[in-house]
Amino acid sequence: MGKNIQKIINNLSGGCFRISMWGTFVMMLLIIVDITLRAAFNTSTLIAEEISGYLFVFVVYFGLAETLKKGRHVKVELITERIPHKVKMWLNPILAILALGSLGVVFWRTILMVCRSYSWGTRIPGPLDVPVYLPQSILVIGLFLLIMQYILQIIIEINSN
Repeated sequence: MGKNIQKIINNLSGGCFRISMWGTFVMMLLIIVDITLRAAFNTSTLIAEEISGYLFVFVVYFGLAETLKKGRHVKVELITERIPHKVKMWLNPILAILALGSLGVVFWRTILMVCRSYSWGTRIPGPLDVPVYLPQSILVIGLFLLIMQYILQIIIEINSN
């Protein structure tokens, strides 16, 4: 894989991660405003809970690829620390390929879910009456970036062996 493609994938992962950090900040502000309004004026924004839910999904899925890139996904270190380095060098790419295969299935099913929601015109009941496919599209973008990052990781690991 060329250095340009690697740079593009890493930049997209990093950019989405930075955007997701802003999502965390906006979610925090919304909750603070809503709590303040409830405590001080006995009223609510009526949308803070709904938007915070969407932002939570946004923050999680837009942070997946960068988390993988930095090696911060959950690992069972109790087991991996006991594996000899030579075995680990071959095991890591194999496990990454298996994860990529599973992720491919999840990605495909998520695309189908979004298409179905769009074609059926499904909406989320609530103050904003949001079409379901909009927040679901966040999953597709995040999973796509994670798949690209996995492919990049597999290539880097295979080339380093």
